Amino acid sequence: MPENRQPRDRPAAPSFDLSGGALCLDFANTWSDRARPDTEKLRGYADLLAFALQTGQLTAGEAARLEQRAARHPREAAAALALCRELREILYRIFSAVAARRAPPVADLERLNAAVPEALSRLRIERRGARFVWTWHAPDAPAEPLGAPLWPALRSAGSARQNSIAAAMLGISELIRSYQATWSGPAHSASKRRARSR
Repeated sequence: MPENRQPRDRPAAPSFDLSGGALCLDFANTWSDRARPDTEKLRGYADLLAFALQTGQLTAGEAARLEQRAARHPREAAAALALCRELREILYRIFSAVAARRAPPVADLERLNAAVPEALSRLRIERRGARFVWTWHAPDAPAEPLGAPLWPALRSAGSARQNSIAAAMLGISELIRSYQATWSGPAHSASKRRARSR
């Protein structure tokens, strides 16, 4: 079998919309319409890796090692995916509240505040040639911690500037979706038919 051919039982990786302007918003939008379960794109741990690859948060080598670890530890991978989904929904609710000029749920803020420091504790400065770059490393964690794809999104959410941008853009996205639903729904279609029949 050629090396670039995937096994038949392996679904193709989803393609993610990265138009949010901030990583945390792109992460929140991995489920584009909460009223439609079929729009959920983080269906498995492999999808989380695909998102991290597409956003440039993981290299191909890092993603491959995480994929191998996930295959060896499926329960740990499932727990990591569940945590990512939980925090994604918390981000979505917080951004939605800010966009609507409402106070974010206190419980959501507390949960996010508990998760952000844990992620940032993995952040390191590493020298690569003549320059220094940010990297993610957990000295006391396994060589390939399965929660790693979540850390950059939490760092993004921890930025006050990006938080404001994401909240504003989320409000715009919701407005556009609401407009599209209104003007493509059955009621609008019926009104268009009536207008043509006059």
